[in-house]
Amino acid sequence: MEAAVAIATQPQENRPSYDVVVTAPGASVSESTVRDIVKRHRANLESIVTRGPQRAHLRMATTCVYDIIIALEAIGMDVVRVVATAR
Repeated sequence: MEAAVAIATQPQENRPSYDVVVTAPGASVSESTVRDIVKRHRANLESIVTRGPQRAHLRMATTCVYDIIIALEAIGMDVVRVVATAR
């Protein structure tokens, strides 16, 4: 149980930051769905900017970016770009 507490209280500055661009072909990107997925994976969503109804740019700090990518693709979104950024 102590390990779970240590992981949950990990300082944000130790997490890498990523810029992720997603599209939703034939549908619109739902900000609330994206926020739920990011929250479920204990990531810090720093910003979300929609670029038209089918495209969004996300900036997040996380240690599990690949899990988030898989979850986004599982709901039908295409992950166009993932870039690790300096803080």
